[in-house]
Amino acid sequence: MEPTKNLTAGELVSELLIYGGLMIIYTLVVLGYLSNHVYVLYKNDTLLYTLTALFLILGQGLLMENLATYIREKIEVE
Repeated sequence: MEPTKNLTAGELVSELLIYGGLMIIYTLVVLGYLSNHVYVLYKNDTLLYTLTALFLILGQGLLMENLATYIREKIEVE
């Protein structure tokens, strides 16, 4: 198991900027492409809506964490 690394102020700011940018992009994509479909699910089938929302939340978390790690590693290498 790797020891926990303490973040410097610069690393924390870069982490916040990366997550903020990814969150804005994700929100715009979901609102632009999925909002009508999710609304129809909400009105017609609440169980499927709940499962879809859960999947979107979990997928967002995994995607953002992996992308942020990849971007952070690329920044550190260069």
